[in-house]
Amino acid sequence: MRISIVPAQITTVEDKIAGNISIQQAALLGIPILFGFVVALVFPPSGQFVAYKITIVAILFAICGSLAIRIKGRIVAKWIKLFAIYSARPRYYIYDKNTSYLRDDQQDSLTATETVETTSIIKKPKLQAKNIAAHEFARLEQLALDARASMKFEVGKKGELNVRITEVE
Repeated sequence: MRISIVPAQITTVEDKIAGNISIQQAALLGIPILFGFVVALVFPPSGQFVAYKITIVAILFAICGSLAIRIKGRIVAKWIKLFAIYSARPRYYIYDKNTSYLRDDQQDSLTATETVETTSIIKKPKLQAKNIAAHEFARLEQLALDARASMKFEVGKKGELNVRITEVE
């Protein structure tokens, strides 16, 4: 079996059907013909050419014909596709080094009551926000407004906030 290398210039050349018309241009010019045939048979009166049918096919031919025009070596349909992809790109790229992408999920397995007894690595549990019921919220509000209770806010070394409420009887 004989193997030969195909140069890159050959793979980038468009196939021409007749003259300068490529396959995409021929397809764009053939769509109004096929659609016109369907319109002539399906819409009433069937099989006859009426003004509204000719108008539909003429508008479709104008649209597809304008998409088949070449500008700078590319057809207009490819230019429109290129501009659509360009305008759909993201405008701003935000760099966030605090994302959880590719991080270890070992912290998620711990709960708030578990403690890790290792000398080298201390893992903190990941706390989740809890929804508080209305009656519990009312009880906490009364406890916070009570003059006999003392409330302390303490900030830990790593920025966590601890709230301590003690009631003196």
